[in-house]
Amino acid sequence: MLKCIVGDDSKVVRVVIAKMLHSLGFEVLEAEDGESVVELFLKAPDDIDLIVMDYHLPALEGLDALRKIRNQEKMIQPNIILMTSNFDIYKLQDSLGSKADDFIIKPFDEDILRSKLEILNLI
Repeated sequence: MLKCIVGDDSKVVRVVIAKMLHSLGFEVLEAEDGESVVELFLKAPDDIDLIVMDYHLPALEGLDALRKIRNQEKMIQPNIILMTSNFDIYKLQDSLGSKADDFIIKPFDEDILRSKLEILNLI
């Protein structure tokens, strides 16, 4: 079973995304801030296949968490999708420039998430 970290400061958003990912065959860990995302990843970096996190997170922004994870060069790198509730071309450029694998606009449904995961060859 593939393992994913979902990072969002909203418990409701984390639960909804976790349900979608469970139905797509993922085991899900939840994090409420960017520091928790990085900590969960560093505990078992070889076990994490995917990270879906908000662009704006408390304690450590999603983009900064992405950069910290990508700077762990000797570790196997997970696929990372950044989420935001409003489209901004600069956020998209920053995300992809920092080596995010994809970018998704909230709210989204399971079909949109599935298509992103298919593109990344995770399902």
